[in-house]
Amino acid sequence: MNWISVNNKLPEQLKELVIKPNDGLSPEITKKLIVLTDLGTVTDNKRLKMQVGEKEWTWFMGYDGETVTHWAVFEEPKQ
Repeated sequence: MNWISVNNKLPEQLKELVIKPNDGLSPEITKKLIVLTDLGTVTDNKRLKMQVGEKEWTWFMGYDGETVTHWAVFEEPKQ
């Protein structure tokens, strides 16, 4: 797995990771990612573009008292 620092690049900067819905109602979202926090938590997550306010990208799941520091592309297991 190749970890990418959030300080270097965010997933939404890679077109191949962004899913743009066709319905005009759903937010843009990234494909599934693996994330690492500053406290060592590793989980799956996604980034989504908020549809109100500043319309900024944010992590789909938040981490109470933790900050995402790195991410990697989730790769489906080969069958």
